[in-house]
Amino acid sequence: MKRKKSKSFLKTAACATGLVCAFSALSVFAGCSQNGASQENYIEISCGTGVNDADKPYDELYWRNDPVASGADPGVMWVSEEQDAENGGWYYAYVTDVRQIGNVVYSAFCYRSKDLSSWEVAGAADGYALVSASDDWTISNFWAPECIYDETSGKYYLYYSAQRSEVARGDAAPATNYSELQLAVAVSDRPQGPFSLVRGGTDFNGEEIANAPRFDIAGHFNLSKPFAAIDASVFKDDDGALYLTFAKHEDSSGRNRGIWGMKLLDPVTPDFSTLTCLTMAGYKSVKNFVPGVLTDDTFPAGGEAFTADSVLNEGNFLLKKNGKYYLTYSTHGYADKSYCVMQAVADSPLGAYEKFDSGKGNPLVSAMASGIGYMAGTGHHSVTAAGDELFSVYAYHGNPEKYGDANMRILGADRIEIAEIDGKQALVCNGPTASPQYKPQAVSGYENLAKKAKITVKNGVGAEYLNDGLLTVSASVKEREYRSSGATEITLTFDSPVKARSVMIYNSSSYDYAFTKADRIEFRFASPLTANGKEYKFGAIKNPAFPAEYADTEAGVITQGAAVIADFDEIEITEIKIYLSEKYETTDKFGETLDDIGVAEIVVLGKSGS
Repeated sequence: MKRKKSKSFLKTAACATGLVCAFSALSVFAGCSQNGASQENYIEISCGTGVNDADKPYDELYWRNDPVASGADPGVMWVSEEQDAENGGWYYAYVTDVRQIGNVVYSAFCYRSKDLSSWEVAGAADGYALVSASDDWTISNFWAPECIYDETSGKYYLYYSAQRSEVARGDAAPATNYSELQLAVAVSDRPQGPFSLVRGGTDFNGEEIANAPRFDIAGHFNLSKPFAAIDASVFKDDDGALYLTFAKHEDSSGRNRGIWGMKLLDPVTPDFSTLTCLTMAGYKSVKNFVPGVLTDDTFPAGGEAFTADSVLNEGNFLLKKNGKYYLTYSTHGYADKSYCVMQAVADSPLGAYEKFDSGKGNPLVSAMASGIGYMAGTGHHSVTAAGDELFSVYAYHGNPEKYGDANMRILGADRIEIAEIDGKQALVCNGPTASPQYKPQAVSGYENLAKKAKITVKNGVGAEYLNDGLLTVSASVKEREYRSSGATEITLTFDSPVKARSVMIYNSSSYDYAFTKADRIEFRFASPLTANGKEYKFGAIKNPAFPAEYADTEAGVITQGAAVIADFDEIEITEIKIYLSEKYETTDKFGETLDDIGVAEIVVLGKSGS
């Protein structure tokens, strides 16, 4: 949706003396700034609020986690135009969804998006990317598809789990015989498919690729007990090496439902000699497991107990950041309201991994731990890059009040940052959110200039948190927000002129400290602006309000990660001042005065330089 043009701040044009603005129906007011430091006249700048009259985010700058695309277990991949001239320039998302026509099974429903929020159906087979032939060993339970691109072959490989054909089709369909779940891999020339099961030809070792599971743990190690596996995910390291991680599913073996991993020699050839247990449900780490050694009596030993887990670790995804390997996984079960994403860290892709403590990095994405009631079951994610920014793409329950019925799940996305927590570098998700957020710079062309600004405050503590990139949604960073002592003034100063396009002032995560509006947002222009025959050095936006729909005044609850938004035509500036004084709550439950105002983050969207 396009935002309606501002009625007063319409356009800018360059002239010999600098940037000059032409206005229509101007509102101009004279007087000093609120701190009395200047006697200059100000020109009032009208602004948008991030959404249009239909309550849709202004899509050039923002997105919101609205119910656009449904599906569970999203695997997301960016395909560049350099990589694929015909199909590149899109994010592709593959989700768990199955349709059967006769003996042919269609699965891995596929969407694509330019911005991780506006999704369209892309799968080549009526929306599905994977087509399974009637004689494939894969029969049912096609779960958690993820895709990679192999530069050597120029092919796309889709990984997923499926039920083996040895189980009768009627028995397998209800998903009761989990012992027969195996990992599978399919191949296609295009990211949207159609993908077909890899069968025929030879693998890296020169061995024939049969119509059978390629990653059969029980078969390779001659186990008499099953080794059910799901949630295949492939990670490519900086040196080009491939690693497969997967979840041990419920079966009759009695083994812990943790995360396992091994190296791949190519996209279809496992190196079983590297097989190792990466995590165990209910434990912070795995102790003394010997890679490549597995018998019916081999049970990994857990380290310190970890009560934040349930009986399962699943939905694994591996990424590397700043030399560390982060293994994310989900726990508590997909139909549970507390289904969430957790994280562990290691110095190498196959561990040893150690889980972050609760409240000190874990959980990574959790509606319940964040105190959010309007979303539920935010689990099983994948991480993708948008330029230099990382995003978690997860699924959440379509109805948070009926989360036990998890058949309808919706795709959501939020930023991931890196922050030091308890002396460790941890992933922090700025979500889950249900309010407008700013799009990736790689999509909108606008960066967050606040990260480059020098910030000073009139009073209070925690000014360093105003541009640290964290929204305080995560339980691990709830206290990382600025707290004033009464009414306050926040100044952002830039070393050189910048072109500002939007200001977002993120509210406190606590209703006790939440503000109702900004009294004023003032701008110091890089060069005077001329209107009605006069020059103005300053502009101001008056009383931009915090959206009423994100403040439940009866319950005393603020929507996490929501902001005052003011967007406008580009203006070249050197300084921004923000004034805050009005709050929702002025006394606590004991009648004591609550003067403090909390601000989680300030974002200034714009462009550096003239």
